Amino acid sequence: MEILKKKYFDIHGKDLGQMLRGELSGKFEKLIMNALQASEEVFDPEYHTEAKMKEDVDRLYKMGQGKWGTDEESLFKMLYAAPPQFLQWINLTYAEKYGYTLVKAMEKEMSGLTEEGTVFLIGMKLKPFEQVAKLIKAACRGLGTVRASC
Repeated sequence: MEILKKKYFDIHGKDLGQMLRGELSGKFEKLIMNALQASEEVFDPEYHTEAKMKEDVDRLYKMGQGKWGTDEESLFKMLYAAPPQFLQWINLTYAEKYGYTLVKAMEKEMSGLTEEGTVFLIGMKLKPFEQVAKLIKAACRGLGTVRASC
């Protein structure tokens, strides 16, 4: 992310974050601004414990109980910060406890570009190859190189 921000500045002479703040708004702006922070933690078994995982699962569920409108920033920070293996653990426990995955929770609670971006973020952490394959397929469909029925 740092390379992208530096290259943008080199080419345009402007800060990428400031430009995006001027172009985006609402929940989607919060999602993208958290992406620019590039704040994924390194997995640490002493920090990423079962107790922390259970705490994060409960916190995610509470955020989804009609409170997304007030705390999306905490949700996005949590998702971006979680190392993939820890998010996988959270996702499995969330699904066991509440009956649906984090992706389904985001599809229920978010909409529009924010939903697409959040689902993409989770997909890139949990199943990056499948997520990129979906992205390529969608791009190729737009070019007419993939049949819609594929």
